[in-house]
Amino acid sequence: MLKCGVLLMLLTVGAYCDLLSEAGDFFLKHFTDVKSLFARDDKQLQQNVDRVKDLLGTIQDKIGMLQPLANEGQKATLGKIVDLISLVNNFRENVFNSKMDFTAKENKWEELVNKIFVTEGLSKVIPLLQKIKNSAPATFATYLFTCIVPVLIYALRE
Repeated sequence: MLKCGVLLMLLTVGAYCDLLSEAGDFFLKHFTDVKSLFARDDKQLQQNVDRVKDLLGTIQDKIGMLQPLANEGQKATLGKIVDLISLVNNFRENVFNSKMDFTAKENKWEELVNKIFVTEGLSKVIPLLQKIKNSAPATFATYLFTCIVPVLIYALRE
């Protein structure tokens, strides 16, 4: 029983700590519009591609928490997350492995970012991440309390 309680606490702490990745944090604090993701050089382009990929991965991991909070438009976007991840992966493979000059890479990236965030509506999903992040401390406290009570009862019985 004690081992199960400790295991549950560790899982809860792990889930809380991983609520949003660094990329998710970037989008909550620094993302104002798609221009925030435009690059000035290859290094920044790679960094922004990674941020978008991490954001999409975070959304995919948290989709179960996001769906109940989403309106119809956001739900439609959430349903396309796997396709959007594929678009970013294809961009990464095709563009970074090619001998394109930076301007051509930049133009393709700007087209992709506009497609993902404006056309497909990903920018409207980002506020949902803020909602989950804001509710995380209460959820964490609830889970922690739920896990601690059985451990305390067990410890006090002996």
